[in-house]
Formats: sequence, structure tokens, C-alpha cells
Amino acid sequence: MTRWSYVIAWARRMLRLQAIVAVLVAAALWASGYGHWSGGWLLGSAFNLLYLAYLVLLIVARAGEEPTTLTRRLAVVASLRLWVAVVFLTVVLKTGAAHFGATVCGLLSFKLILFLEVGLQRR
Repeated sequence: MTRWSYVIAWARRMLRLQAIVAVLVAAALWASGYGHWSGGWLLGSAFNLLYLAYLVLLIVARAGEEPTTLTRRLAVVASLRLWVAVVFLTVVLKTGAAHFGATVCGLLSFKLILFLEVGLQRR
């Protein structure tokens, strides 16, 4: 395998896991009577999916570069995620497009998915 194929395989697993958890939690919210929260949850989770997809595209497009250059570029993209998330949440808050708390939880679910993925890897 090439040096970035492991990262791409990890990102594919994370995309799949994030999508599965997003749909399962949204279905659970809807079934428990909190259907108005499921839209916000899905919106926050969609942000995570787009972020991961962007990272995969960046890795695939720049696979020929040296690892240190690509790692530095990925670190910049990861640090910019915070500012994009703040703007995203501000738009959600101001427009009332979805439940703000559920959107924040969907956005923060990325860290929970990371912990879940690490736990699944150790088994």
C-alpha cells in the first residue's frame, strides 16, 4: 500500500461510521418524539461528513507531495475547521434553520465517533 492509502482507508471507515451513527441517532430522536431535533443533528453530522470528504479529496489530490508538506497542509485545514464551524453555527442560530443544540451536538459527534472508532480498533 502507498503511504497515504492507510489514511484514506481510515477516512472511509470514519465516513461510514459517521453516516451510520447520524442516521441511527436521528431515527432514535424521531422515534422518541424529538423529531424536531433530528434535523439539527443531521445538519451537524452532515458538516462532519463534508469535512472528512474534503480531507480525503485533499489527500488524494496531493498524494505525490512529501509527507511533511501534506501533514502541515492538513494541520492548517484542521485548524480552519474551528472557524468554519463557528460561522456555520452562527448561521444556524441566526436563521433558525434547525434546533441549535441538536446542531451543536451533531457537530461535536465527530469526537465521539473518533473514540468509538478507536474502541472498535482495539477489539
